[in-house]
Amino acid sequence: MTVPLRIVVAFHPKSSRAKALARAVYQTFMAEGAAPGLRIPVAFLPVREDCTPPEVDFDAAEHTVLLAVIDGVMASRARASDRPVADAWAEAVVQWRARAAAAPHHAFVPAAVNEGGFGLDGNRLAEASFVRLDREGPDADEELCARIAIASLLLLPRSNAQEPSLKLFISHAKADLPPEKFEGPTKEILGWLSQTPVDAWYDVKKIAPGASFGIAIEKGVRESNGLVCVLTDHWSDREWCRREMLLAKHMGQPIVIVDAIESAIPSLFTYIGNVRLTRWAPGRARHVANAMLLEAVRSRHALEILRRIAGTRDDVVVLANRPEGPTLRRLPSGTKRVLYPDPPAPAEELAELVPTYVFTDDKPFPVELVTPLGLLARWKRPRGVDLVGISLSGATDIDHWGASEEHLATFADDLVTMLLVAGLRVAYGGTLEHGGAKNDSVNYTRRLFGLVRSYSPLVTDLEPNAVRPIENYCPWPIHLDPALDTSAYGQEGRLVDCEPPPLDARTQAALGTGHFTKTTTLQRWAYAQGASRMRRRMAADIAARIALGGKLDGYGGLIPGVLEEIYLSRCGERKTPLFLLGVFGGATRLAIDLLLGHARKEATENWALSHVPGYGELLAEFRGQAGGYASLDEVAQQWQALGTAGIAAALGNGLNEVENHELFESSDVRRLVELILLGLARKWNGV
Repeated sequence: MTVPLRIVVAFHPKSSRAKALARAVYQTFMAEGAAPGLRIPVAFLPVREDCTPPEVDFDAAEHTVLLAVIDGVMASRARASDRPVADAWAEAVVQWRARAAAAPHHAFVPAAVNEGGFGLDGNRLAEASFVRLDREGPDADEELCARIAIASLLLLPRSNAQEPSLKLFISHAKADLPPEKFEGPTKEILGWLSQTPVDAWYDVKKIAPGASFGIAIEKGVRESNGLVCVLTDHWSDREWCRREMLLAKHMGQPIVIVDAIESAIPSLFTYIGNVRLTRWAPGRARHVANAMLLEAVRSRHALEILRRIAGTRDDVVVLANRPEGPTLRRLPSGTKRVLYPDPPAPAEELAELVPTYVFTDDKPFPVELVTPLGLLARWKRPRGVDLVGISLSGATDIDHWGASEEHLATFADDLVTMLLVAGLRVAYGGTLEHGGAKNDSVNYTRRLFGLVRSYSPLVTDLEPNAVRPIENYCPWPIHLDPALDTSAYGQEGRLVDCEPPPLDARTQAALGTGHFTKTTTLQRWAYAQGASRMRRRMAADIAARIALGGKLDGYGGLIPGVLEEIYLSRCGERKTPLFLLGVFGGATRLAIDLLLGHARKEATENWALSHVPGYGELLAEFRGQAGGYASLDEVAQQWQALGTAGIAAALGNGLNEVENHELFESSDVRRLVELILLGLARKWNGV
């Protein structure tokens, strides 16, 4: 199942400026202000070792906006060794432009970071229109995101089946637009829009003399991409301003309020809430226009997702914003459910709206108001399924998979949020100091605790399932550290102290009985043994495991931590269902490749000896200690042999071969959670 819209950012991996711009696009479209399952996917092009561009799969989404961030690094031909790379990028950009031109459901946006970018291909790209970021200075990020929003709006379908257009309806009081004045928020916004491809609809310009005021305004609101309400001291007093707001809400149009109140107003219009608001200040016209464009894209994308969730049911109405009186009073006859975006409306707000009825044959019928997370909270958790383990750490090869640490962290947030809302408990091995691994730049433990804190009130208000604390497995000897911060435990997390490994008298005497540093090889061996003991304890407690990411170098033991957890799930003492999410590469992808019969050099001791610092010394310590150990080669060979029986049998997760392959490749977190819950239900309910 393809997603409605995907933004792909192409940039030279050695250009720090281009990479910073790519991350700004990611933050704007995927990380800011979106709920789990409703984010607009933003992918980076996978990084190749030779820095040449890979192929772009335009059809991975119904609509793809491909942004090429072009600069002097990409176009460099100063040395003979640079020229093949620059030529490859030039050919790719030319082909991408042609591909998008031939497919009206996709778009290509070339952006020049600096003058050097125009040297990429002076012949074939001479007539191409570039977004000129070299002229924008500190506003380059915002300009780039605005151009992507514009391209997206021209692709995404309109609910009223109109032709694509770029038009913003400016709702303002006439008193704020006197002909003798050249300043003020309304005139600044109109002046800024006049320099862009976006048309501004406002009554003085668009209503011809003698035309029907009401008909013209209704048409203007309907054909716009959104309504910008310039809220001044005069706005709420004007009848047509209030009508414009109500029309936009009736039609489901996105709205941005510009708070430009200077003193006070006697009464604020009742139906002005539940929309995005931005504060006005002189010089912020660009920000206002861009905020409206981004809101329009998010709204249209969310509607497409909600329509897919609703399916073919004709008794479900989808809304782009929280339900309100003006929208609920106009529900069509036969409506049984209103589906709106997360987060759910607060309980006190819902209490004013519920019960909602529609009349059919003069009889009232109740309508439920629900969000995707609200539907997820109704999942009937099978008996025997309670605690689910998450194997997660940063993937050192993540850029080869078209992603970044921010992608993985946001994805993990959404994944765990949905599992918690579905009524599952989540287990994770790590500490508050540094998450799953000391060199993780993302503290996953604290992030997971934060999800419990954020979503507990929402779920408790809506459904009987409460979001339960994270089971945080902490390995010996870290839990003995007197500096360990335990203040967050209780409502958000439960600390599970794991036992020490068996130690002979010599080792015990050398290490002592309390917390110790990880400095000597013996201490590093002890830490590795403590982490393995933690993983075995966790494997014995959980009902299933979900793995994603995971380091392939820089790990502390003989086997990457996430790989060891994957291995224990199916080759350990207790077999548990395993779900492998491969979109971020890392140890999880290595495990997938081995199951599929592909050789991976990172799964060999020889590779580890040359790539993992201190691996040889640690290996010698393991060999000198009693009790034996499993080598990386042995683990890899045993795991690879597991795949000969087929993927479904190897993972035992209730999913078939096709569904597991979808798990391996998909980046759609909502679909992945759907598959995980389906597999758990099949496994325990036999469905």
